[in-house]
Amino acid sequence: MFKLLYLLLALTMCCTTKLGQSAGEALNGPEFNLFCHMDVMLKKEEIKDDDEPDLTEAAKAAETTIDTIFTLTANDTYYDNGPEPNAGTGGEDASQKQNRINQCLQTRSKFDNVAIADTGAKQKYRRVKHKDIPVATLKLLDVTHNRAGQIRDAIKKTTEELSTNADNIRAATRSALLGGARAGKGAFTDIPADAFTATYTAACVTLNGPGKSLASDMACLCGTGSSTATSTLSVCTAYTQGITYNTDYNTASNGVTIYKTLHSICEQTAEAQPLTPTTITTQLHAFTTLLGRYTLGSATDKGNFAYGKGQDGTTQCTGNQASEHSCVNYAAAFKQNTRTKIGQAIKWYGRLMEARKKLVERKQLLRKLTHQRTKLISLAESMHSLYETAANPPATQTGNTAPENPTLNTQIKCPKKNTTPAECPTTNCDYDDTTKECKPKPGTETTATGAGETSTGVDCNKQQTQQACEAENKDVKPGQKAVCGWIDFVDGTGKLPNPECRSSSFFVTKNLL
Repeated sequence: MFKLLYLLLALTMCCTTKLGQSAGEALNGPEFNLFCHMDVMLKKEEIKDDDEPDLTEAAKAAETTIDTIFTLTANDTYYDNGPEPNAGTGGEDASQKQNRINQCLQTRSKFDNVAIADTGAKQKYRRVKHKDIPVATLKLLDVTHNRAGQIRDAIKKTTEELSTNADNIRAATRSALLGGARAGKGAFTDIPADAFTATYTAACVTLNGPGKSLASDMACLCGTGSSTATSTLSVCTAYTQGITYNTDYNTASNGVTIYKTLHSICEQTAEAQPLTPTTITTQLHAFTTLLGRYTLGSATDKGNFAYGKGQDGTTQCTGNQASEHSCVNYAAAFKQNTRTKIGQAIKWYGRLMEARKKLVERKQLLRKLTHQRTKLISLAESMHSLYETAANPPATQTGNTAPENPTLNTQIKCPKKNTTPAECPTTNCDYDDTTKECKPKPGTETTATGAGETSTGVDCNKQQTQQACEAENKDVKPGQKAVCGWIDFVDGTGKLPNPECRSSSFFVTKNLL
């Protein structure tokens, strides 16, 4: 910022080629040069938002992705009819419902052509039946879509705040240039007469004239109240070739004419800068540096509150002699109250301070908007991952088959054929020298499953009647082993006092079948 300030000061103080300060001419050249830079900036009123990345299109694409995936994975009612009206908005008649459905179908037709990012136009999102999507994935799709809706509402609010902010900035800068209260909406209007005052003295010396508007202060700095000669402009610039100047500042409408003449010079000699906090700060610093730069022994307050030279006398800014006595004297405004601040004394200065504040707020809003759009883009990526899960669900087990339990399904296997003592495992097996066989150790025969469980995970023991027990075998095909069996008699034991439903493995290991 300070480099820019020094550069602007150098331009205002050393501008002989543009402003022609030589042989006593262009006494107010540096002051006019600064006013020119301010004038063209305020007329162009360019608000440049380049401090943050522009994620507008990326955020729009994210919205489309999120809406597409949510619709294509929704239940049939939502997919066919669209979202139901919000609770509390009242019911809808048949016509309203049909209009809603038609709008839904029109919107949905666009989703059929939404290509998956990074695949070109080759792969598009497709309809995934709601009933085929895992419940956990459905919940995440719903949560992500709702969160995206909240962020979109926040983005809309921030965007509206930025629009209002831009209007407020332009309202402040227009008030600085033209004075009074100006609207920030719409195009810049033509220069109004109420930006100026009826006489040179009232505009440039008295309490309410100086600082009323930048446009009026420019007319004070370079015009006079009594001369219509083009040479009058030489107090500010020698760049008068082709310029027609034939009026003096003794009416408000004449003030408009003088300003327009000066503005045409500024357009040729100054480049308009965008409205930024740094640019405005630099210009305001330059103004305070030039304010009172001429020390005049006979002038009131030694010229401390005058912008431009004027004459070395009690009335410094008389504007009564071409090329010598034009300036703006803010003394009355500064001294109207004790310690009057510059933004209060010079109204256009205060308006520029207000614009600078709004520009700082704009930077904060833009940063906030970037953060919100980044979140939305991230949610679109999450939504795509959920779509991949929904469209390609993992293979799942069907029927009543329970997950395999290694503990229940472990079988004690002892090799019987062509076995030598060395080949027979000693942990759970014993070698029979008589039969030359490797056999399970006593007590390990029933380790295949739990007491009442089958290898399929069915708990036979829970059935308390023979009918319920045998019903567990309803899916057993002919030739296959039964799952459960009802026992009320055991060989060598007799009739059981409490019949039981047992797994088929119990019958096998106990040789009961």
